[in-house]
Amino acid sequence: MNKNIIESAKTWMRFNGSDRNYPEVLYISMIAHLSSDLRDDAEYILDMLMTEHGNDQWTKRAIMGYADYLVAHGKLTDGMRFYEDVLYSSNDIDIASEASLKLVRIYLSQQRFSEAAQYID
Repeated sequence: MNKNIIESAKTWMRFNGSDRNYPEVLYISMIAHLSSDLRDDAEYILDMLMTEHGNDQWTKRAIMGYADYLVAHGKLTDGMRFYEDVLYSSNDIDIASEASLKLVRIYLSQQRFSEAAQYID
């Protein structure tokens, strides 16, 4: 299924490079690449999003998705750095709140209650 998503996204992007939905399709493609463990390709797409669409909500969601991937693969410190980046750079309260909650969960899982408390208020 991810292969179909990746191919469909490539085709769509080839013909719709100036479409306002381009960042969303990049996000979907990046998540499909991560789900297929194609990390290098996902990182390339994330770099495109960050470079060309840095303030777009889909870029922030992509950063969160990449952080989720890192955390799931045992790279907590790296994932947390990305969550913090989203938390402090996003203008979207929902996205910033999600980043904050992910940080809280990690700190709570490590029984670091005072650090977790900083992200709750």
